[in-house]
Formats: sequence, C-alpha cells, structure tokens
Amino acid sequence: MTLAAAPTTSIAAPVDAVDAARVLGGCRGPGASARLRESGLLDLTLLPAEAGVMPSTAAEVVRTVAVSHLALARSVRRALLVGDHAVGHDLVARLLDIALEAGSAAAALHGAVAAARDDRRSAGARRRLGELSVAVAAAESTLAAAGSAVDAVRTSADDPALLGDEAVVALSTASVLASRAAADTSHALIDLGEPDGPEGADDLDVLGVWALTGRVAG
Repeated sequence: MTLAAAPTTSIAAPVDAVDAARVLGGCRGPGASARLRESGLLDLTLLPAEAGVMPSTAAEVVRTVAVSHLALARSVRRALLVGDHAVGHDLVARLLDIALEAGSAAAALHGAVAAARDDRRSAGARRRLGELSVAVAAAESTLAAAGSAVDAVRTSADDPALLGDEAVVALSTASVLASRAAADTSHALIDLGEPDGPEGADDLDVLGVWALTGRVAG
C-alpha cells in the first residue's frame, strides 16, 4: 500500500491501517508527522468489535509505528482509545502500552545491530544479538497473543469472567517479556558484552549473523 497524495479522513479496513503503519514505520525525518496525519490513523477509534478496529490490529499499528516514531505511536494510541467505552476498554489500554514497549525494544535492537555492523563485533557479540533477537521476537509474539485474547473479551459469547482472566494472564505475560526485551536491548545500545552462557550458542550465532547480514551462515 502507498499513502495517497491527498489527505484522507479515515482508513476503513484494519488491514489498511496496518499497511499504512508499516509505511510510516520506515519513514524517518520531518515528513513523518504529515504522513501520519494524511494516513488517517489519527482518526481511528476502537468501536464495538463488529463495527471498528480490533484490539489486536490496533496493537500491531502502535507497535509498528513505535519502532521508528515513538512519539507518533503514542499519539496513535491516544486516538485509538478516544470514545472507546466497549467492554474490555481497560484491557485495550494496557495492550497498547505493551505495544509501545515492544516497539521500543525492536527499535533498540535495530540500533544495536547497526552499531555492531559498523564496529565489526566479535562472535560473542553476534551471539548476544541473536539472544536479543529471540527476546524481541518472544515479546512480539506474546503481544499478538494478548491482542487476540482481548479481541475475544469483546467479541465472544463465552464466559466473560473466564475470558477476562485469560486476557489478563496473556497481557501480564506480554508485559513481562516486553519490559525485559526493552531493558536488555536498550542496554545493548551501550554495551553488547557477551551472552550469559554457552547454552544454545550455535543457534544464537546463526540468529546474530542473520540480524547483521540478512543471511544464514553455512
């Protein structure tokens, strides 16, 4: 998807919102704010599930924009929550907070990879990048699962108390992993260091090489 030259007032389909977020996530510099306004993302609201943007989609939008533009992602988060009084509103708000943290972790990982590539880091640093890649991937996967759990609270006819508990557990899991990933990747921007131990070193080295070069070593 490419953003239209003329400003739009809304994006009707959630998949369009995700595509627009990915475009914006790769746009750096002063043009990003204008492109965000033109995309219509700031006009999105979370309505009752059958009529609006699903929480899982909203989290994907926020996470993707946060990778390159954290301040803009916060604006999108606020816009998504305006007027949302459907069941599970508090769960959606927490989900979007976790999405911001997961996006920040991914951004820090990108920065650490760039620094390691420039400095021709050691095999130990490559394994550390592999370890961080796993942490970010785990955070993103559990965020997606939490989004689906929150979707179920708002759409399913099953026991609402049980669905609510399941969503809280999914959100708590995602929150722990996103917080740890954000802390570890932020630290890696300063000092990659060495991994904690040798276990899984071969796989971690493969993942580190992939992060640095986009290829898997033979």
